[in-house]
Amino acid sequence: MKEIKKRKKKNKHIKIDLDSGLTLKMELFCNYYLFGGKLGSKKFILGNATMSYALAFGIEIKDKKRYQVAQVSASELLLKPIIKKRMRKVLYENGFNNDVVDSRLLDIVKTASPKDSNVAIKTFNELQKRIETTTNVVIVDQDKKGSLNKALEYLNKK
Repeated sequence: MKEIKKRKKKNKHIKIDLDSGLTLKMELFCNYYLFGGKLGSKKFILGNATMSYALAFGIEIKDKKRYQVAQVSASELLLKPIIKKRMRKVLYENGFNNDVVDSRLLDIVKTASPKDSNVAIKTFNELQKRIETTTNVVIVDQDKKGSLNKALEYLNKK
């Protein structure tokens, strides 16, 4: 793993995995998103995807159109399997693993901890594929059965 320095106020640096298949900008996006824009930090602050994209790709988002482009692009990046895989690896390498999250979940149950922890745990669980969302549909009106079946087929393809 090669270390690349990215200047940001106090000469912080991040580790770039050149074998991950990500571009430098994609790698920066992952780190900005996971660490809230604080390069070199070991504290997880799940950031704003739009701001992370703008920082990583050097986009000024002062006007609405550029902000929307960054917003859509960030959403698309977060859906890419290669990005999810890299984020899982970075989280794991920094001690954010199943045992740590399970321990934190227990603390939350006991102490009713803040929203930020809940968001971080939810995101971690999604990245680790520990949560599966399913939808059950019950058809009541037989006349609408055909159109509902087409809609369900479409949704199952996604």
